[in-house]
Amino acid sequence: MSAQNDQGEAAISRFAAFLTVISAIGLATITFCLVVQILGRSIFVVPMAWTGELARFAAVWTALLAAAAAFEMHALHKVDMAVSSLPEGAGKIAYLAACLMVGAMLVFLLYFGVAMTLRVTGQRSSVMGISMAWVYAGMPVISGCMILTLLKKIARGQAL
Repeated sequence: MSAQNDQGEAAISRFAAFLTVISAIGLATITFCLVVQILGRSIFVVPMAWTGELARFAAVWTALLAAAAAFEMHALHKVDMAVSSLPEGAGKIAYLAACLMVGAMLVFLLYFGVAMTLRVTGQRSSVMGISMAWVYAGMPVISGCMILTLLKKIARGQAL
């Protein structure tokens, strides 16, 4: 049983590491776009429109990926003083209620994220001409990742 837990923890670590690396790539993309934008304006006197749009889209995905990574790594703020002071039975009920509320919010974001992504599939970005569905897809993708993380945390009895 212990070997299974170690493998599970390693899987969480690999998933969190993957999300962190992708977030770092997103941050590098944003930085690159902003540098190119500044150089374009100051040296070439012609701003490159695609850099602003790409930086915005990368910022959306980077923020969402970083939030999912933080949730996976237990790096979000915890307000558990009240729960930890409760008797064991009441603490478990409070923990399950908190998991239920977080899960309900994530399902809400997943559902409406998919609906909004499908709604904008025909809409193109103004400069790069890519489907806006790629930008909007961040919400359901990350909500799905967080739901999987929440289920793992519930199965292991880990704190939110």
